[in-house]
Amino acid sequence: MQEQIQDKAGEQLQRLNWERLKKKIHGLVNKVNASNLVGIVRELLPENIIRGKGLLTGSIIQAQAHELLALEIMLLMLKTPTEDSVEGCIAFLEECGAKLTEIAPRALDNVFSRLRNILAEAQLDSRIRYMIETAMAIRRDKFATTQL
Repeated sequence: MQEQIQDKAGEQLQRLNWERLKKKIHGLVNKVNASNLVGIVRELLPENIIRGKGLLTGSIIQAQAHELLALEIMLLMLKTPTEDSVEGCIAFLEECGAKLTEIAPRALDNVFSRLRNILAEAQLDSRIRYMIETAMAIRRDKFATTQL
């Protein structure tokens, strides 16, 4: 495939290399923990991290965001629920629900408990009701599908 791209133009090869670099950096940063930090740094050094410094810093910042931040945002959205805030919370669950199930299942229970109460108490549009019910079904399936 690279041979075909080299024939066409340097721009396509650069795009391919950029995507490869992006995947490599994101993958390595996501694997970092206290026990493998030195090994990950050694894997990063041969990569063109000068060219991908924005990718590296973005990945590090993303990896540092604590799960508590995500949970607080969702609970804040549900404190005084509106259709927009419930929809926003469900969109947020779509992005990080699977990860929160792994690292903070009890805290995620609070979010779903609040959604359950909202479903029972609030006068919601049928579309929002359906979104909440779908989110609960996907959670029961352990976020096997992330299509909310």
